[in-house]
Amino acid sequence: MNRRWSLWFWLGMAIGLLGLIAGGCAGSAGTTVPTRTPTSRPTASPTATHTPSPTPLPVAVVVNGEPILQAEWQAETERVRAAAEALGQSLSLEDAQEQALRALVEETLLAQAAREQGLAASDEEVQQRLDALRATFADDDAWAAYLDELGYTEAELRRALARAMSAARMRDALAAQVPERAEQVRARQIFVRTQADAATVLQYLQQGVEFRTLAAQYHPTSRGDLGWFPRGVLFVPAVEEAAFQLEVGTYSQPIQVPGGYVILFVEDREPDRPLAPWARRELQRRAIADFLRQRWQQAELQWGPGVPPLSPP
Repeated sequence: MNRRWSLWFWLGMAIGLLGLIAGGCAGSAGTTVPTRTPTSRPTASPTATHTPSPTPLPVAVVVNGEPILQAEWQAETERVRAAAEALGQSLSLEDAQEQALRALVEETLLAQAAREQGLAASDEEVQQRLDALRATFADDDAWAAYLDELGYTEAELRRALARAMSAARMRDALAAQVPERAEQVRARQIFVRTQADAATVLQYLQQGVEFRTLAAQYHPTSRGDLGWFPRGVLFVPAVEEAAFQLEVGTYSQPIQVPGGYVILFVEDREPDRPLAPWARRELQRRAIADFLRQRWQQAELQWGPGVPPLSPP
């Protein structure tokens, strides 16, 4: 990975412009009215001067008054495609553009929330991080050339870095709110493809065959063991609901899931058990996603010309 994309990745998919260049006002001097006296000549009017207005840079979207430039969107799109290629994945330009723009909008929303809650990175912290980045370059000329390659001034890069750091702090704060313990069940499942197969499994169970024995036959490797899990981590809500409704030692009726049917058996239950690392990570991921969904729905988004609006997550 070259230097350019290393920095983009280091910033956590976040380098962007944080403000539109304000249009200047053309100014003109007033004209002096000539007078006639025996000893004077008419005074010539001074030539009006005009200060060129900076050309506004194309904007992809404005998030609650904070712009994201199309140049930043394009650079982030290239980074997303490069990352996909490195993993041997094929990603269309349209999909990469959507992923990149969504990531930029979400980071902006998180950074704004961090500022509201007093979690934003301080100027000193941002400067320290910027100095660490700059230290990776041999000299001032190399640093200036790199900034020019990115298309940003050092001040713009500093503001983008502040946004990335603030967004990361907001993510950490949301993740920290997820408790380390929760009510959990330990369950086992039998998955079959058809409703007829599910009926067969039920028939065996009704005849007294132990669930563990059947699960081992249908799933020789895992034996259908789902382990311990809390609410909010399974991807099929109906399965999770059944798991917490069943009494210990009982099994469910067939539950339709993508690709087939599941019969669930609850082996144990604890009201307050430490979460497994994978379960807490999943709860944290969902907590951040829920927060972003709410912020997105409340946000004022103004899409730039030709930019397809994104739907809320």
